[in-house]
Amino acid sequence: MSRRLISVSVQIPGERDLTGVFALGWKYD
Repeated sequence: MSRRLISVSVQIPGERDLTGVFALGWKYD
């Protein structure tokens, strides 16, 4: 599931959004 979140994060502009998505990826990893 973490891979999906990372893929989505690439499409989301903004470092804050990226950080939030990666945080979710680690939380659900």
